[in-house]
Amino acid sequence: MTQHNVCIIGDGAIGSLFAAFASANDVMVYRGMREHKTGVKSVTLFDGKQTSRYAEDISPIGTPLTYDLVVFPLKVYQLEAALLQWQAVIGDSPILLLQNGMGGEEIARKVLPLQRIYQATTSHGALKTDHESVRHTGMGNTLAGRSLSTPADLATDDKIRTIVETAFPPVTWCEDIYLSLWQKLSVNLAINPLTAIHDIRNGQILAPRYTSVLDALSHEIAEVMQACGLNESAETILARIKTVAQATADNFSSMHQDIAHQRQTEIDAITGYLLSKAASERIAVPTNARLYQQINQLSV
Repeated sequence: MTQHNVCIIGDGAIGSLFAAFASANDVMVYRGMREHKTGVKSVTLFDGKQTSRYAEDISPIGTPLTYDLVVFPLKVYQLEAALLQWQAVIGDSPILLLQNGMGGEEIARKVLPLQRIYQATTSHGALKTDHESVRHTGMGNTLAGRSLSTPADLATDDKIRTIVETAFPPVTWCEDIYLSLWQKLSVNLAINPLTAIHDIRNGQILAPRYTSVLDALSHEIAEVMQACGLNESAETILARIKTVAQATADNFSSMHQDIAHQRQTEIDAITGYLLSKAASERIAVPTNARLYQQINQLSV
């Protein structure tokens, strides 16, 4: 069996978890780190097992190797700078954008016009307990696929799928990753801003006081998705939001945690993305616009 070489940029919680799982399944993992920065040294998996020394650190100015995949598990607003910084290391390798927000493909394509780009989003939970340690907080599933702007290549597609399956199973490989990411976005558009604004856990958005806002959000999201050529009804979107909120009822959303810890949020890659699409289609989305403004006010 061929051993794959994977480079993972940064040492965030999700990237470190990806690295630990991949390394445990005989993938040779390299971690792209800024020079003189001490990164995560151990990851505690959901079953209680702890891994350490699971990756070899490299720097942007190091001698570039040939990688089967370079993974960017970063916030969308961090992506352009990271792609530019690590261009020499990327070389001709395919890249995987592992993100929750939207707009990453457009950013990557601007920086790397000829690169093979793959995209993924995962519901695995990970938490950085200190600057050297990460804990796997919850099992999840992963959606992955080739970006719309990347032509099919069966051999490469199969290799990337295999790598992702070793790191974040179970994986649903999506022939239309654009639709899958929009469906994930439709959930994030409701859960993230509402939990952050009202300082609540995910499951609490199911309370009666949020019924009308969830209904309004679902109708606005459906109208924009339909204008983008995606056949999603408001009823389907609302049911998906409720299902995820119930399944993750005790969790705090990433945006809630960003606000709580005074970090920059991904509101521009979530609600901002919807507002941009709505504006280009001349669709009014007042509920989403209001939530966008409220999050930005909290972020000041």
